[in-house]
Amino acid sequence: MGKQSKRKRQKGLRNRPSPSLAQHDTSPHNPSKENAILAKIRHGDPRVRHAALVALSSTVYDSSSLSRRRVAKASSSEIAASDPALLRALSERLLDPDIPCAIIAAGCLSNHVSFSAPQFSDEDGKKAGTDGDELEVLSQVMMPILMQRIQLTHETCVTLGKRLLEAKSQTLSPAPVAAKKSSPIDKISASAIEQWNLQSLSLQTLAGLIENSPLAVKRMSDSTLSLLLKVINCSVECINRQLVSFTKEEGQHKTSPILEAASSAARALHSLLDENVQIISNIPKVSASAPSSAEAPTIIALVHELAELAANGKMTNTTRLHACGAILSLRKVLVVDRENVPGNLNAEDEQICNVLQSCSTDVVIPTLHSLFSVNPNANNDAADGASPKALVHRMIQLSQILSSQKQDEAMESAIVQEINARKEPARLIARRQKEMKKAKEEGKEGRDENVTKSTQEDGMEMEDENKTPKEDCATMVVEDDTSRDNDNNNDETADPKDELDAVLYSWRELCGSHKLALELMANLCSGPGDEDDEDEEDMKMNYGDEDNEYMWDSDDEAKLMDATTGSSAAMPLGAKSSASPMDRCIYTSIASHQLAEQMLLFFKNWILFLPSLLSEGQQCPELVVEDVEELLSTCALCIGNMIACEIPTWTSPALKEATSALCPSAIVHNGAELVWWNLVSLLTAAEHAPCNIRNIVLCHVSSVMLSLLRHHTNSRTLLDAPTLDVLFVLLTSDSAKKVQENKNIDSSIRMQCNVIAMLGVLCSGPHSAVVNARVCAALTEKLRSALPSSGQSHNSIESLKQTVILLNESYNVLMDLYGGDDANDDVFQQQDVLGHFTRTLPEFKRSIKKVSSSTEKHDEDVDVWNETALNVSRFIRFKREGRTLHNADYLSSGVIHPYCSLTQEENLLQFKEDVTLVAMSSIA
Repeated sequence: MGKQSKRKRQKGLRNRPSPSLAQHDTSPHNPSKENAILAKIRHGDPRVRHAALVALSSTVYDSSSLSRRRVAKASSSEIAASDPALLRALSERLLDPDIPCAIIAAGCLSNHVSFSAPQFSDEDGKKAGTDGDELEVLSQVMMPILMQRIQLTHETCVTLGKRLLEAKSQTLSPAPVAAKKSSPIDKISASAIEQWNLQSLSLQTLAGLIENSPLAVKRMSDSTLSLLLKVINCSVECINRQLVSFTKEEGQHKTSPILEAASSAARALHSLLDENVQIISNIPKVSASAPSSAEAPTIIALVHELAELAANGKMTNTTRLHACGAILSLRKVLVVDRENVPGNLNAEDEQICNVLQSCSTDVVIPTLHSLFSVNPNANNDAADGASPKALVHRMIQLSQILSSQKQDEAMESAIVQEINARKEPARLIARRQKEMKKAKEEGKEGRDENVTKSTQEDGMEMEDENKTPKEDCATMVVEDDTSRDNDNNNDETADPKDELDAVLYSWRELCGSHKLALELMANLCSGPGDEDDEDEEDMKMNYGDEDNEYMWDSDDEAKLMDATTGSSAAMPLGAKSSASPMDRCIYTSIASHQLAEQMLLFFKNWILFLPSLLSEGQQCPELVVEDVEELLSTCALCIGNMIACEIPTWTSPALKEATSALCPSAIVHNGAELVWWNLVSLLTAAEHAPCNIRNIVLCHVSSVMLSLLRHHTNSRTLLDAPTLDVLFVLLTSDSAKKVQENKNIDSSIRMQCNVIAMLGVLCSGPHSAVVNARVCAALTEKLRSALPSSGQSHNSIESLKQTVILLNESYNVLMDLYGGDDANDDVFQQQDVLGHFTRTLPEFKRSIKKVSSSTEKHDEDVDVWNETALNVSRFIRFKREGRTLHNADYLSSGVIHPYCSLTQEENLLQFKEDVTLVAMSSIA
């Protein structure tokens, strides 16, 4: 009785408008304000603590407000979410004996770690502008308390699980039990659900700390890994035995906190093992002489448990994918990295390698294959009862319902305010209502005669036939149909806001699992990346003043030229394999499971997703557009990595089923041609879609096309004249101008950069002079468009940055195109490439300075642009020196060249005049 009355009082406190934050002044750095909040959080009465924590969770630690403050600095008058004293007090509340208080404290800390806490990447775990006290609280105070909370909650969940089993066994006994309002099973289940909610939020906080704070990871104990495994095994046992169940309504609109806890624990385990050599090396090996009661599992046992979790169909897709990611993290450290170490493996290491390799090919790849079979364009999905398109349709319907309700509330509020403003006496209101009722009755009498006659002809009975006039008058006061419909809706349907939250959760879970699966697939096909990182470190140059053009020596320039050539050149299909035996085994498994073809179909279905919604007359929500764009970006990266790998699919004959699904009208011989013609067909997929959707589609399609042209030289012969015309149209179209006010302008810029790079790759091999001239004309047009018109300038820094990006890409392709000895000099002279370089380079340098000065932190792209500007300056000088040598050849042959009899200054002036004349003639 006391507990129930306490909860009723607690519920009343929840409805109060943020008492702990509203009753104090908001002056900056107010110690009394902070002390009052801390005093309420540490108050002896759990109701006061609960009210203060609820106020913090809805204001300071609300996810939306934390996201806004992360972008824009919080004002000094606001309470800082990163205040060390406040974080310490919230960490203490994790061990609060009142479970609702502990749950809210865990939710506040989880939001802070996920949305507000900075990321620390250096050795000391600190960055410029980061409060060291906050880091100390996160690593030294919050982490130990959090681990203690997870351990206590795990023990409580195990105890409650045993009690549930005993209670269920007693319920199934033949002895009759009197029916009660609340059975012991219901009470134990409620307590268990409360504990699992706390465990889920605590594990989310732990996963966020592991991902964002390496210093906190360094201070974690060795028992963290075994504790996470215990939580996962406990949740799996509860799900398998169905110890805690939901009603049908709850099962449709809620997700079990047990599944959420398992997902958070698997995420924390995956993040803990990801590229963490120290923790993986501390895991005992196969033959470790440890007692049976040891806490830490061996590597073999850990891999087997993760494989069972990945294959468990009762767990969520996110949980299974995190288990796969943990297996791949172990494989990266114990298999892939050790292949580069000289020396033979011992028996233990060889057994570990075999187990990890077999799990990757027999468990991870089939799991990924099963998750990529979802067709987003289907109206329903047999797997989970709701396809992406059905979720979006329901999302739009519920949003419209809520919008209509909001408009009705606003209208009612306006009417109430208008009536209250009149201050009309009640007698006049009653008199007016009587007159309105009388007018309705007189009008209804005439209508009832006609309605009765028509219904009798149809064999129907009137519903109001047996009503007395008095009852009819009573019904005139309230609209019966509306009230009856509202009663039915309240009984049969749920709250639209709650249903919308459930739909949004399902959508985020679907997109999140797909993104995670694509990231795992991309990492699986990425190959060794340490050598590339070392090359990038070697290629870093020091940049001085913009006029210092002689700061590189010949070795640096040769190294840069080799790197540039290597990036644009492609490895022939018949070249010697550079993949390791373990990687080749993975690639063979990918080909045997037809994962490459499935990835292409997955990419095509999501490319067509947004255009198909628009074709049905649906207005795509901004959330859906952003998630689909991120999904397509990850998928394009994944397919690009797969194309760069030596997967047998690319050289093997194409399957008929894949050909008919991807490009039925094309003649396809192998997997590489299947990719190309599928991508060509997708170039026109969003032809009639709005400009922003069209740019999103073209951006990611062109990205995959560029990867194919770079890594498979034979695919360049597939570029026919119609496809080349489409590329020129994409490059020279004004789609970027049409989308200036749209948020997806970056998609247009990236698409144009991809097309420019594709033209550069195409011209890196044998090609005709006509193609060379067309490519050169298109790229010089890009250079001319970067120059501001007379009296005009770029409107914003973002516009300047977009111009710099396009100029940078155009410069690089043109220098690669005409920097060699076998360059087409005639086209170079006709299109006045050198003149375009000379005129646009100053504007390019000024734009770089403006963009770099507008950002507080250093941008790596600025280094790349400065490098390009330096290369352009050297290229101009190189071409001018080459022209001087060409004049000497004329002189030795007895032919008087126009520039030979002039001095150096006169030669330069004459050259500029000739360039101007050539440019004017080309424009004419």
